[in-house]
Amino acid sequence: MGRTFGFLLRLLLLLGLGGWTTLALLLSPLAEPELRPWLAAANAVLVLAAFIALFLRGVWRQVALGAVLLVFVAVQTSLSLLPARVDRAWQPDVARMPTATVEGDRLTVRNVRDFAWTGPDTAIERWDDRTYDLSTLDHLDLVASYWAGQDIAHLMLSFGFADGRQLAVSIEIRKEEGETYSALGGFFRNYDLLYIAADERDIIGVRARFRGEDVYVYRLRTPPARIRAILMAYVAEMNRLAVRPAWYNTLTTNCTTQILFNAAAAGTQVPWSWKILLPGHTPEYIRDLGGMASDLPFPELRERSRVTEAARAAGDAADFSIRIREQAPAG
Repeated sequence: MGRTFGFLLRLLLLLGLGGWTTLALLLSPLAEPELRPWLAAANAVLVLAAFIALFLRGVWRQVALGAVLLVFVAVQTSLSLLPARVDRAWQPDVARMPTATVEGDRLTVRNVRDFAWTGPDTAIERWDDRTYDLSTLDHLDLVASYWAGQDIAHLMLSFGFADGRQLAVSIEIRKEEGETYSALGGFFRNYDLLYIAADERDIIGVRARFRGEDVYVYRLRTPPARIRAILMAYVAEMNRLAVRPAWYNTLTTNCTTQILFNAAAAGTQVPWSWKILLPGHTPEYIRDLGGMASDLPFPELRERSRVTEAARAAGDAADFSIRIREQAPAG
């Protein structure tokens, strides 16, 4: 029994470390793209040799397993030392990074994106510096945009002011020119992390109108003082990333986990759940925790919070944010 357990433990260790290293060599930016398949194949051969050595006696088993562990440590160390950067050739919609300053109740956000989209990836570029009165913060909305079935959604927060303006902040990957998103590649330091401060007619409009996504806007049950604290956490992160860029990670540093990180920094702790791992279910989870402003049963709340058609109808209207909320429950 002890031998069998030891064998299985070594096998799991071998497959886990060896498999991770093979994927890292194939998908990470540690080597030039043309070299990656060869490095991954070489490591796969090493893992196969180590697997065969598991059935041998003597020193070969220890040598093979040690080699797999050594390569794993070397690759992991190299990845951990790989720096994120701000000076890449970025796609136009992520070319500028927002920063902000606060003077009393006066918040000034630079590089607020307000593109006039003409297609899924084409737009007339508009960037603004905008000033907001923090004393008029009166609501906070969770935006969920479904792009891959009901389990997967992109989540973002939109901060609402008494004058009807909204400041939406979306946490995304910062794509380089010609780069596409890969969930698997997101585990291996392929994408820089970015906070996008945007007008809703840009950040919601492009998803609903041109990218075929299904968008919902949920009003959260959050007092103004807590909304301000969350916004200040966002401001701190935006300013930090402008001078100290960071990596996106599909599992640990993504649109959902960063929202929770900023909420926690503002004093709001959200217990962990599988509904966070699958962010398409996060709005329902927030509702179950009592975090939604409305007490409607979730199926009805979800239906009334859907803004897809309203966003398409609003187009590039100046009062886009008001129009998409005409039917949404505010409390």
